Amino acid sequence: MTRSTGVSLQPQARAGDVVSEPAGIDARHLGLEGAALPFLRSFAVNLFMPFEADGDFGEMLDALRGLQGQAAQAATGGRTACSEARTAVATIKAKATDLDTRLTALKQDYERLKPQIAALDRGVADAGRLLTEAEAAAEKVVSAKQDAETSALAACNKASELRAETDEAKQRRMLTEIRSAVTDAGLKAREAGRLHGSSVKAAQTLEDLVGKSLPAVEAAERLPGRLSEAKTLAGEIEVLRGQLPDHIAALRESKAAVDELVPRAETAHAAATGLAHLADDPGVAKAEADRLLAAIKAIAAELAACLGELERASDDLTRQDPGSVLQDIAPGIDALARQSDGASPKDLLETKASAARASADVAEIFAEAAEAAAADAKHCLDLGESALTEGRGDDLAAAAAAAIAQCRFAEARELLTRMTGHPRYGELAGSYQSAVDRETRTKAEYERAQALYQSGDTENALKVLDAARANTACDSFRVNIDAAIAAIRGVSGDSLVAEARAAIAACQFEAARDRIAQLVEAGHPSSAALSADYDAALERENRTNALWEQARAAHAQGNSEEALALMQSARGNTQCSAFAARIDTAIAALGGAQQPAAAGLTQPWAGEIRLTEIYVNGSAMNAHSIVALFQRAAERAKAEAKAEGKDETVIGGIASSIAEAVLSIISSVLNILEQGVPMSFTLVPEGSGYRLTPIGEMGADAQKNIRRIPLFMPVNERSVRLEHTVPEDNLRIVVTIEMNEAGDTAMLKLQFDGANKPDDSIYEEVKTIRLVISGDLKPGSIPASQLEAEIRKRFEAITRQ
Repeated sequence: MTRSTGVSLQPQARAGDVVSEPAGIDARHLGLEGAALPFLRSFAVNLFMPFEADGDFGEMLDALRGLQGQAAQAATGGRTACSEARTAVATIKAKATDLDTRLTALKQDYERLKPQIAALDRGVADAGRLLTEAEAAAEKVVSAKQDAETSALAACNKASELRAETDEAKQRRMLTEIRSAVTDAGLKAREAGRLHGSSVKAAQTLEDLVGKSLPAVEAAERLPGRLSEAKTLAGEIEVLRGQLPDHIAALRESKAAVDELVPRAETAHAAATGLAHLADDPGVAKAEADRLLAAIKAIAAELAACLGELERASDDLTRQDPGSVLQDIAPGIDALARQSDGASPKDLLETKASAARASADVAEIFAEAAEAAAADAKHCLDLGESALTEGRGDDLAAAAAAAIAQCRFAEARELLTRMTGHPRYGELAGSYQSAVDRETRTKAEYERAQALYQSGDTENALKVLDAARANTACDSFRVNIDAAIAAIRGVSGDSLVAEARAAIAACQFEAARDRIAQLVEAGHPSSAALSADYDAALERENRTNALWEQARAAHAQGNSEEALALMQSARGNTQCSAFAARIDTAIAALGGAQQPAAAGLTQPWAGEIRLTEIYVNGSAMNAHSIVALFQRAAERAKAEAKAEGKDETVIGGIASSIAEAVLSIISSVLNILEQGVPMSFTLVPEGSGYRLTPIGEMGADAQKNIRRIPLFMPVNERSVRLEHTVPEDNLRIVVTIEMNEAGDTAMLKLQFDGANKPDDSIYEEVKTIRLVISGDLKPGSIPASQLEAEIRKRFEAITRQ
């Protein structure tokens, strides 16, 4: 508005960011002509100014569509970044929750176990002391046994001289010497028995210590692994956190690009709205323009909302840091993995317990040998005394009577066969048969009591044992019966023992472990035996699972034949009904359900098997040669130790006397196997295989051991096979039973393949060893009790030699 005597108007039109040129309007059109305006400075007026559009609505709409397309394209990267960031945030939150749960539990367990972990070092030290005590006692038992045998030999040699001497005065002097030797042999035998008891006590104490420590040891050994898993999880969270800023930056960049398009879209929308009346349907045209602008603004709002959400989430996650908890517990837990020079406390304790038990077992063998030597010395004394008053037949009669009274039935039977013409033969033969019948009843009652106890009938088991004790006249039987009575009374009414046994039998290992842990904590006398049963069952089913996984791998590689063989080995190994059913289903699926039944092999078989082949490093040897090889290696180790100034009485970590005793046992076993041992059994169908079962009744322990033998699996109509591997001992056992076409002979073959361990410095020249035991069996049977007695007799004969 200009200030002059004349009035004019210069209006402009604006649409968005588009401004028109001024349009002059003079005073005539305003109706102000001739007005007196000496002080008029400004005034307001509303003008209604219709514009005629100068443009194309379609072009404006196309411009809006183009902007909407640009916005959508610009938002693509932002949306992707938003989605990935949201996924990362969700994953971080889930992992952070998991990590928090793990760290909370780990910290609680660590704090709970810290006192027990501190006690482990003391436990390992105690274990070393107990092992030393067990080994020292065992060495002394070996020495006492040798002294007892020396005295017994002196007594018997002197008795032989006495019987050849005719001078009665000399005979009586010799008899005094014999009595002195017999007394010394008895003292040494008693000393061996006492030392054996000390060795057993040390071993049992160590085993109890291991049993009590194992739950804490195993829990502590899992802590480093759990900590490592927590650290890995924390690392994964940090990686995801590190990626989050990149996602947010990409989202922010995409949002900025869309935000730049919004003002342009608003301008285009204004222009399009101004031209909408030119369209065929202005209402529809305007609605389309509105929709396009709304879509662009919605994209901008979507990106803005996601950006705000992620920025808040990022701030929240930054405040969550598990590092403090990790710093609190990591040093202590990491130290567990480095303690004991890297050796596991569990391995240390179990190794020492195993070595202590081995020493106790050696002590038992040699304590029994010392007792036998003392008995032999006494027998020689009896012969020497009888030589002064009776004839040769009377000597045999006196010796037979003594053997019967002392329940040495095999010796009594042999003496009776040499005095059939003696006047006392009938009397002594009757005494012998009465004694054998009496003790046979005692043994039967003892085994019946064991079966009653195993079935849970404790009350009747004790009654039967009391009857067996009243029946027997053998001191050795009374000792065994008294021990059984004490053991049963010690666990009578203890439901935890029954529950643990039932859980082991049902392969419910977690439940069994829980029950055994409670028994160990309570110091229950059955805990050690139950722990051993649990370990054996768990090891057996671990082998089953390994075979199962190997079979699955073979099947996945298309090797169905190998998969079927592995499945059958697994089926033969397992004693878990659920696993057995699962394996049977898999065998059927692999086409192995219709295996040929070896029905002819299910009849009773009897015969003798012997050691037929020995191969060391692939070369054939005999029993004498392999024992000599081991002895040379031991002597070489002793010489090297002496040359290096070390203790030559220790070979490979064990006392040389014990090592020599073990070699003696190996020699005895190989000798008896070369001579042959009787064998009798039948094969009982079980699942898809066959269970080897002795003939007749067996004791509870024997039944348990038989159940540990894997099943034989059918190969064809006339043969079955058992294969068993013990990876930790580098041992593989293959047993085959094959019947001839006539069905009157079965060949039993046992093949043992072993490989030496890399860390065996003593017997390093022995790389591999193979033993083959075989023999022909005929239809027939030998009762289990008779079979056991005959095998024992042969081993005792070899041991005495």
